[in-house]
Amino acid sequence: MIFRPLRALEAAATTIGLTSKQHVIKERGTEDVQRLTRAINDMQARIKSVLAERSQTLASLAHDIRTGLTHIKLRLDDLNDETAAPFESDVEHLEHLFSDMLLYFRAEQPGSDLDLVDVSEFARQIVADLPMAIDTKIALAPFLVATEPAALKRAFSNIISNSIRYAGSVEISSERTDQGLEVFIED
Repeated sequence: MIFRPLRALEAAATTIGLTSKQHVIKERGTEDVQRLTRAINDMQARIKSVLAERSQTLASLAHDIRTGLTHIKLRLDDLNDETAAPFESDVEHLEHLFSDMLLYFRAEQPGSDLDLVDVSEFARQIVADLPMAIDTKIALAPFLVATEPAALKRAFSNIISNSIRYAGSVEISSERTDQGLEVFIED
């Protein structure tokens, strides 16, 4: 009873930063645990604010850099081919570097449309919603991922439907590994 609020706080704290959504933790337990919970909730709000500000700054910089590269390309069009050729390859190289940088920043930032989903429970629910019974051996231990639930459901449903349509049957199983959770949809 004494450690239950701490365990709940620990579990909630491990999910911070996996999505851009703030997961407000309920204040429970002793006064010290409640103060710690408030501090974590405040920290989440600050992190969300910093990430939003960083995203806005990145969007502004991206616009300015793209505008500058476009101006350079337009000026190069006015030059003869011999003079412009070495600069065109440099501009193309800068465009590729810039695109790679934007991809990196987008991948690093928690997604705004993502939710924490227990893949094991999610798979069990998809199987329960099917119009027919199928064999399953899904790991019982929760396995949380930050994902867009509708996209994950669409992916699972498409693979399962195709297995049933083209092979006539399907078996779903999952297994915890050192790398995470493996889900097998076999026909």
